[in-house]
Amino acid sequence: MIKNKKLVFFYIATYSILFVILFSLNFLYKKYVINLSLDNKYIIYSKQYLGLKNANLGNIFNSVFKIDNKKNSKYRIEEVEVENKNVFSQKSLTDIQFILFTSDIYNQENLEKEINHVYLESVYGMIEVLEKNKNLYDYDYILKQFKKNFVGNTSGENYDKQLSDYFNAKYGELINSNFFLENYIDHSCYILEQNCLFLLSNKYNNLLNVFKRESKNTFNVKYVKPKELGNSYYYIEIPKILGISGIFFYIFFILTNKFFSRKIK
Repeated sequence: MIKNKKLVFFYIATYSILFVILFSLNFLYKKYVINLSLDNKYIIYSKQYLGLKNANLGNIFNSVFKIDNKKNSKYRIEEVEVENKNVFSQKSLTDIQFILFTSDIYNQENLEKEINHVYLESVYGMIEVLEKNKNLYDYDYILKQFKKNFVGNTSGENYDKQLSDYFNAKYGELINSNFFLENYIDHSCYILEQNCLFLLSNKYNNLLNVFKRESKNTFNVKYVKPKELGNSYYYIEIPKILGISGIFFYIFFILTNKFFSRKIK
């Protein structure tokens, strides 16, 4: 037991100062330091065809935040949920929602605008490529061009042979084109070239229609305000800090009691 009143007041003051320092550091850390990490939260949702958004989230947000290397410290994506709410869509149209955390805080409307700009730019790019190369894969266009240039009876054997040869040549032109190599579709076709061309034509036209519909499905962004340090913070943290302060004070007391007992009289 400490009999020296000055020493008692000294240790009470020491404990109080220690508590105030630890409490202040903890408060500043919780309020400011943590919020400087990836704690700016946005809920993002949209509709998508064939999982196009889900498959390209990394590319989309790397472009949005101008990230060109593998080490990313600007954002992270969590809780990606994909749900099919329409039983008639055969899983082609789904709802997607996820949470975006960022190191910097962004205006909700500006972020939404930038995300949609990046994503729709790639969608419109694919639409342009598919439209531009319709002459290579579109069955109706190719057949129309043949009929336009064919001279003779369209019901004879010569017509059928020339049509077959024409489709063979066009199929070969398609599968050897840069367009096909860069936008490959597995069609697993081992039958007549005319039928193979027809199959690829359907697949590319379906893909074109998907991208056109997808261009109407924009991202929606909602900023989630961080929770303020309310009364619950004090109820939880004060007992913790009192305990930690007590541990440090006890160590300090054991190490210094004899010394200060001689000095403070």
